[in-house]
Amino acid sequence: MMLFTASSTTLQFTLLGMIDWEKNFMLPLIGAIGAAFGQQLIGRLVKRYNRQSLIIFPVAGIIGLSAVLMGYTSLMDLYNNGLGGIQGVSKCYNSSSA
Repeated sequence: MMLFTASSTTLQFTLLGMIDWEKNFMLPLIGAIGAAFGQQLIGRLVKRYNRQSLIIFPVAGIIGLSAVLMGYTSLMDLYNNGLGGIQGVSKCYNSSSA
C-alpha cells in the first residue's frame, strides 16, 4: 500500500512538472535501498528479541523529529521571507516550469 501511495504521488508531481529529475534522479533509488535495508534489519531484530517496540519507537521518533524539523523550516521561511514568503519544497521544485 505504501509503495502504491508513494508511486502515485511521485507520478502526480512528475506530471505537474514539480520534480526536477535532472537533479534528483537518485532519490527513488536511495529510498528503495534504505527501505529494503531497514525492513531487513528491523525484521531480524524483532524476530531475535521478540519485541514489537523495536518497530514502534523508531517510527515514533522519526515522526516526532519530522514534526520538529517541519516547524523549524516553516519558522525559518517566515523569518527569511516574511508572512507571504513560505516557499515549501524549493530544493526539489523545478523552477523553470513555474
